[in-house]
Amino acid sequence: MSEFNPADHKVDEVKAHVEEHPEDAKAVLEAEKSGENRVTLVGHLEELVANQPEAPVPSEPAAVTVAPVDQSDVKTDQVFGKDYTVTADRGYRRS
Repeated sequence: MSEFNPADHKVDEVKAHVEEHPEDAKAVLEAEKSGENRVTLVGHLEELVANQPEAPVPSEPAAVTVAPVDQSDVKTDQVFGKDYTVTADRGYRRS
């Protein structure tokens, strides 16, 4: 809260402050409840706080599990006496 004490201000001044600084609404409400506790102001502040949207809480992305590739069907060919592995797109790679 930006050093705003609702007890030092009239009800209309507190309402104007909360309109200009909606992020202070909850703190002003708590300060008012622990101070003068003006019923009309507390009711107004409780309604403002209840209707304020909550910021979304960032969450961790789900873990991704990658299974190892099954290489049991890897084919090899011999070209000019050298061994080559056949890739999935039918290309050749020297073994």
